[in-house]
Amino acid sequence: MGGLSELELKVYQYINGKPKGSEGSSIAKNCEIPVENVAKIINSLSRKGLIEMRSDKDGKLTYNAVTASDRKKINDLDEDDRLVYNTIKAAGNEGIWTRNLKTKTNLHQTVITRSLKNLESKQLIKAIKSVKAPTRKIYMLYELTPSAEVSGGPWFTDQELDTDFVETLTKAIHKFIYSRSFPRKDAYTVFPASRGGFVSAVQIHRFIEESKLTTVDLSLDHINSLLDLLIFDGKIERRISDSGAAAMDLNDVDDDEPEIVYKAVKDRRGGGNPWTDTPCGKCPVSMLDESYSVKSGS
Repeated sequence: MGGLSELELKVYQYINGKPKGSEGSSIAKNCEIPVENVAKIINSLSRKGLIEMRSDKDGKLTYNAVTASDRKKINDLDEDDRLVYNTIKAAGNEGIWTRNLKTKTNLHQTVITRSLKNLESKQLIKAIKSVKAPTRKIYMLYELTPSAEVSGGPWFTDQELDTDFVETLTKAIHKFIYSRSFPRKDAYTVFPASRGGFVSAVQIHRFIEESKLTTVDLSLDHINSLLDLLIFDGKIERRISDSGAAAMDLNDVDDDEPEIVYKAVKDRRGGGNPWTDTPCGKCPVSMLDESYSVKSGS
């Protein structure tokens, strides 16, 4: 690679072989270069647009090689635009707020505004809105998709809660759970206690996928959030499966958590006697003695 000294080339080749980046101490050790010299080489490679510095959520700094395609994108950028671009790139799919961008680049607001306009016109970056902070203007690379934390995940469209979508899915899930919770012939009968045929989140997830209700790729966590919503609305309840309960009774040493299943809650708005679903509701001796109380059982 032309224009590089022997040490610069050695450091660049080492960093280029580390897809997840490399720390300064690792570069010094593996390239057999004094730590004080590594900083100078890193700065030189950075000015030439060959490497960039990134920071993870824990604040750990790493140096990463810039790919040929990325170098081509920023070759025509001036120093300020390049600094703004690289700072936005380092933010990944979380994006960066304009105020934080100013702090990290230490550029004047007028310069930042001009750079953002230039980068947007070249379709290198884009402005997005965060569901957590809709009034803030956040920037990320043009080709990236915002994280679920920023976009709100599948429940949001253009940073607005898609209530119709959520309602469609929760209704379908509730209907599916209800069909597995009560016999179809009689609205006021229940399955025998020995049946144990309630459904798990995994089964519900499979049902949603196979029913083609949506083209959106939903994870098991998304399904669990819908189930939590139905529980909050009092439409279903969470239980431990029969196999899970048996394992707990036997003090099973297996580290696996017991399987959680879901049962629909009987809808009684149409009438009916609530005692018919409880074991003592049809007590055979309640009519033999007027002093007998179903409530007290005496």
